[in-house]
Amino acid sequence: MVETKSNKKNIILLQTVDIPEMRINRKDYNPDVFKIGAKSFENWAAKQSNIDVFIIDELLYPVKDMKITIQRYHAMDILDANGIEYDQVCFTDCDAIIHPECPNFFELTDHKYTITNTFGSMDWVCRSIENWGKYLFDGNQFPFYDYFNGGFQIFNKEHKHIHENLLKFYWENKDKILWLQDNFHVGGDQPLINYIVHNSGVEKKYLPYEFCMTDLVRCELLREDMLFAREFKGIYQFNCLPSRDGKALMGDVNYWVNKTYNYLYGKK
Repeated sequence: MVETKSNKKNIILLQTVDIPEMRINRKDYNPDVFKIGAKSFENWAAKQSNIDVFIIDELLYPVKDMKITIQRYHAMDILDANGIEYDQVCFTDCDAIIHPECPNFFELTDHKYTITNTFGSMDWVCRSIENWGKYLFDGNQFPFYDYFNGGFQIFNKEHKHIHENLLKFYWENKDKILWLQDNFHVGGDQPLINYIVHNSGVEKKYLPYEFCMTDLVRCELLREDMLFAREFKGIYQFNCLPSRDGKALMGDVNYWVNKTYNYLYGKK
């Protein structure tokens, strides 16, 4: 266990923004799940020492100009503007649930840029690297096994230049990035932050799968008996749920966020 370098708070930053466009484009979209996910993180943080949850509930830009996942890279500027002193910042997805006994991940970072490997469709990962490398990074690529999940990142002020570089790169290449997002469907911010971090040479620390448990169906963990929550004290991301003709085959995000919260924390 590594102690933090200061007595400043560590911050979990969540976006709970209700996006009207999503109500039109996704039948399963329900912003109420954001509040439930955020509540799980607030409950977890209250039992830790020196951790606060900071919630962003407004867009900085219209999503047609910048997807919400990229807007969160203003995190340190937002905290600074609100006069919040902090040591480390974690952002994760708010339609996720954290186990009440999840280890304190801020104590595991060594103050490096901390992430988790992406588990799930390796075809999706390889296409992300290939296409973003081809169209935006002069054909450069990096090993697929180094690709990390954008849904769980921990950083500190020493990494501010990385996010500044990402935002600068975004505005300089906005049209091409939006085209890539719309045509290849391999991530909003994830390929971009991967390339920015890998090209920066910053020292990285990978944490285990438990801290960003994606693709639970493909990993054969998402079951009605709550196998994933019984065996893993981590952070559960309910993505890649199977559907047919717009109908969920084994429950949608709303179902699993509510079910998991009730299982771990009791009825809301």
